Amino acid sequence: MMASPMKSLALAAILAGLAPIAAVAQDASPQAPTEAPAEAPLAPVAKPTSGTAAPPSTLAMLLSPPKTWEDIPPALREKLAPMLDTAPPQSRLVVEQALPEDSAPRPVEQRTIIALQTVRPAPGVTLSESPEGKAKLGAPGDVLWPAVVDGGEVYCRKAGDLQCFRDNDKDGRFDDLIRVGGQNLLEGSAFQLARSELAKSLKAPAAYARTGATAPHVELLGLRYGGPAAGPVGSDGKLREGLVEFLIVAGSDRGDLHDARPQLVRLSEGRGVLELGAYRVEISDVTVDGPASIRVRSALPAGPALLTPLMTKADAVKMVRAALGAED
Repeated sequence: MMASPMKSLALAAILAGLAPIAAVAQDASPQAPTEAPAEAPLAPVAKPTSGTAAPPSTLAMLLSPPKTWEDIPPALREKLAPMLDTAPPQSRLVVEQALPEDSAPRPVEQRTIIALQTVRPAPGVTLSESPEGKAKLGAPGDVLWPAVVDGGEVYCRKAGDLQCFRDNDKDGRFDDLIRVGGQNLLEGSAFQLARSELAKSLKAPAAYARTGATAPHVELLGLRYGGPAAGPVGSDGKLREGLVEFLIVAGSDRGDLHDARPQLVRLSEGRGVLELGAYRVEISDVTVDGPASIRVRSALPAGPALLTPLMTKADAVKMVRAALGAED
């Protein structure tokens, strides 16, 4: 199953809390499967003692896993609600071209690029004045590109390190500065934010204009098949249960691609699926020292995009169902 940045530690902790309850319900049911579902957490979760009782609402959810946001018990909805419309820090992109879906699975050697697209920053804003009157923070006419931090919009420029500005009251003047070191960019990228730091208030608001100008960055973004990561090897040299690794890659050209975030995918009966935002990749026939069978079903769409889209109610329902072992 997928491993996505959208699953924050907080969300993982909430969903992991369902696993012990699900285990108790399975033990009490004569029809319960004897094997853990393929989407079970990687880390083992201790079963509660025999005296542990699940709340009635949770037991009802186990008997009939939620299909809509409204089906999720109110207490769990309350915990999930703050995570809606949020995503990891990232720059807003424009993707130049879509990738066609693979018509059939294809053999892919380890460390092979399986998807690659040209991206640039989304249209942004232009500084009308230097923040705090300091040229090192930008000059009038400088173009800033949009990014998402803590669910809100910021605009960034590259001057050695990255400098991002936030307009808290949407009055056309920046109020905060977020300094982002180069280590907080997606590896290999000149503009794609991957991590953020704390904001500080500017000494005085700085005016900007929504010109829709585009910062002059163009680079490649895609996926690499890394290979097997863990799991027992069968007599045929293939993995049936275990983990395989994909990596996001970015760079200025094909000869300068850097591995960024690793994405682990769980195999079940020799098959697995990577789901990362718009990416969907099917994998099977994984060999330890050779190729795997891979089919790229989808990648980033042409036009405006986020590498990791904002979390929706439908995403939350899907994750709850996965934690309960429900099949879609």
